[in-house]
Amino acid sequence: MTEQENRSSSTQPFRPVSSGDSDLRGPLLIGCGSGCSVLLVLALVLASVLAFRMEELATLGRAMPEAAITAGAPADWSEGEAAALSVAFQAAFQAIDEGRADFDTSLDMYREIMDAASKAPQGLLTRDDLLRLTRALEAVAGVSRSDTAPGDIATLSAGDASCLISS
Repeated sequence: MTEQENRSSSTQPFRPVSSGDSDLRGPLLIGCGSGCSVLLVLALVLASVLAFRMEELATLGRAMPEAAITAGAPADWSEGEAAALSVAFQAAFQAIDEGRADFDTSLDMYREIMDAASKAPQGLLTRDDLLRLTRALEAVAGVSRSDTAPGDIATLSAGDASCLISS
């Protein structure tokens, strides 16, 4: 480097010194390093996997809170109430998928799910928490109940069978 080039590069430290061969520029991705190319390829692979597996991931994302909540259920939680909770989970998510769910009741349902899911691992989940969750899920599904306790499967009216999953 000549003294003139040295002086100009010291006054402009971020300006690269040309070697005189400006036609030999590589592709942009290679130019920013092989790390950019690898990241781009990984992002494209991840996007394609997600696109093909979205339904499975959504199902898994819905099943995880239910499993965590039922695993942390208190001892006084009956099998009938657990079955009603499971049916309510399925019916509520079916109502959401079909566009029948009200926004406000869905928000209440998600609040109850988050509350129960946060209490379950710590062993703080109570029967009342699970009954509130069952009511919130049933409200989203549009299941009407009589004044009997939630979780009593026998109180479902004949018109409510349309919200239940048939799989």
